[in-house]
Amino acid sequence: MRKIIVLEHMTSGEWQPSVFLSGDIAEKITQIKQQQGPDLHVWGSGDLIRRLSSMIWSMCSG
Repeated sequence: MRKIIVLEHMTSGEWQPSVFLSGDIAEKITQIKQQQGPDLHVWGSGDLIRRLSSMIWSMCSG
């Protein structure tokens, strides 16, 4: 399973197979979602998931 990792200060790591994202994260996630493959799953702390959900809701609701 490919891992998509969003970090500010890290561009590579030992987790394989993995893709590190930086820059315009919303645009990159949009591109990934348009590709064929399984659904995206968010793993992380409760705080991270709340922040992502809030950010995604803001982007989707305009």
